[in-house]
Formats: sequence, structure tokens, C-alpha cells
Amino acid sequence: MRGVVRDVRREEFAGRGKVTVAQDATLTTRTVPGGLPAIAKDHFGDLSRCEHDAFFCAELRQPFVLTDSGWIVTRDRRLLFESLADEAFYEKRRTQDRWLWPRVKRSEKMMVLAYSHWAVDNYYHWLLEFLPRLAPVVDPEIPCFLSEWRNAQVIVPPRLQPWMRETLRVLGLSDGSLYESTGEQLQCDRLLFCSRLGRPMNTPRWAIEWLRSRFLRNPPAKTGRCKRLFVSRRNAAKRRLVNEQEIEALLQADGFETVVLEGMPVVEQARLFAGAEIIVAPHGAGLANVVFSRNAKVIEIFEPSWVWPTFCALSLDSDNDYHCLIGRAVNGVDIHIEPDEVRSVIKGLV
Repeated sequence: MRGVVRDVRREEFAGRGKVTVAQDATLTTRTVPGGLPAIAKDHFGDLSRCEHDAFFCAELRQPFVLTDSGWIVTRDRRLLFESLADEAFYEKRRTQDRWLWPRVKRSEKMMVLAYSHWAVDNYYHWLLEFLPRLAPVVDPEIPCFLSEWRNAQVIVPPRLQPWMRETLRVLGLSDGSLYESTGEQLQCDRLLFCSRLGRPMNTPRWAIEWLRSRFLRNPPAKTGRCKRLFVSRRNAAKRRLVNEQEIEALLQADGFETVVLEGMPVVEQARLFAGAEIIVAPHGAGLANVVFSRNAKVIEIFEPSWVWPTFCALSLDSDNDYHCLIGRAVNGVDIHIEPDEVRSVIKGLV
């Protein structure tokens, strides 16, 4: 590669394409809950404010797309810096050493690219960092809708899973609307690049409200829905509760329903979380569904070596209360949590 384009909104992008600012830069302020465990405070850092960059769409002429990662290289062989999931990856992944292959697939169709490599197989990154980036091309009800690109093919990463297809159908994208990549390097005549959403692992409020508007078009019934959820990770490869049966019995006695999210339709997950008042769950991508909750109390259980602020920030930005517990690591990947700790925090909430 011959260098980078670090900001398509600056003069160096002039002549390469058209840029539309879809959402202005915003500032999110939060009231961080008191009483968090010391280890959580240390790992969370300052969550009281988050400055989100503007969200924009840039039209590029004859760029190259590295479909395995979502990276873009301009026709004059310069990496589009903003197509990386995180700027730190430029050095960590030796992005500057990537090569364009001798054989590049070419397409004359108008195409849209909105994913980064984090979204390839992770529910959180797909739901919160990929889908809202499609808003300008799938939602005619929003002011930033780009009607010219409505029928363009949307490039999706290799090996789409069924739940991914389901979410795309919710947005009105059938299989025929997709360009299903296989990891190839692709050159398009015209490409619309939809930029990252604000700061990594912090979802702007406009994106939260937009996801709710798309996945909760039919509000959950006020009766017949479980108000207290215990999210099990029994089928996961890590961060399982080794004493889950004990915790499950404790919570069931307090009116909780145990749910396993794997295999559950995404719209059903959204409705389930939208109707919840209390949610207890080990740290994991399923907690991305708190984006659909409002005025719920979220209790996240951590393994002490893997404490992240992601769902604290999301819970607060989605107008929920947040609490967390730090368990004991088992075999380096799983969690044991003391029942008395769970009982105590539940008692304090109800």
C-alpha cells in the first residue's frame, strides 16, 4: 500500500468521492452508579462522558474492499483508515503490510460496506456496531436516508449465520439484496462506505433508539411476559457459571425465568428484554439485548480477569440501572459466584 487516507472529510479526500454527514458528533453524559466493586471501578475508568464522532457515508469510486476484514483501499492504493474497527489495529495487525492480490474480483454494481472484522461472528458487534450503520440505506423514515443507494447490494462478511440473516430481513434486506462475500478482494465501480459509530464499544443514543424502532415495531404484551430474567451461558465455551444450578434455584424462588438465548429468534430476544424489569447474566454478548430494555435493573457477573465496561455503558445509555458482581475464576475461563452475593444484590433491588 502507498499510505493511508486518515479522514475522508478533509481536503485530502477531495475529488475521491462525495461525503454525507448522517449524524452530527454528539456528547453522551452518564451518572455512573455508586457501590461498584473496586476491580470494576479500576477497569471501567471514567464513564461519565463519551464524545462520539460524526457518523458519515462516503461514496468512493473504484475502491478495493478486503471482504474478510471490511478494510477499504482507495483506487490509488491507500488504506482508508476509518474502515478499520479501531485505529490501534493499524499497528497491531501490521495493516500497512497487507497486499492487494494479483487477482481481484470486479463488480460494476453499486455496493454498500458497513461492517468491520469485529462484526463477522459476534452478536454484540453485529447488532450494535454494524446494523445501525445501514440506517441511511434501509430506512426511508429517517432524515439522512440516501434514496439513491436504496437498491444497492450490501456487502456482508463470509459465512453468514442464520441469526444474522434474520436481523437483515428485519431491516428489509432479503438474500437478493446482499453481496455474500467469501473473503475475496473486491473492486467496485461505486461503493458507499458507512463509517464507524462514535467511539468503540459505546453506542450513540440515536443508534439505540433506531434499533428499538426496527426490532420493537410490535411492543411486547404487558401480560404473560417474564419480568425477571436469568440469562444462562450453559452452552457457551467460556464464562459459564459452574454453580449455575444453585444460582438458578435461588433466582427461581424469587420469580426469575431462566433463558438460553442461543437459537432464540433475535426479535423474540428483543421483546423478552424489552419486557424485563430485572436481568441477571454473566458477561457475554447476549447482554447486548439490554439495548431493548428500558428502566430495567441489570446485574452483570464477571470473571475477575475479564472485566469490561461495555454493558455498564450500554445499560446506562439505554436508560437502565446497572450493578455488577465479581465472581471467582474457575479453570481460568469459568465463574463461581457466591449465592449470598446474588441474594444480597437482588434483595437491595426489590
